[in-house]
Amino acid sequence: MPLTDLSLDELATYRPDLPAPEDFDVFWDGTLT
Repeated sequence: MPLTDLSLDELATYRPDLPAPEDFDVFWDGTLT
């Protein structure tokens, strides 16, 4: 079992502040079409 600093409830709702790459929308638009 992995060791974490957050409780299970906190892990379930955790969303890190990660910037999206500049071409993120272009990539997925092309991938899904």
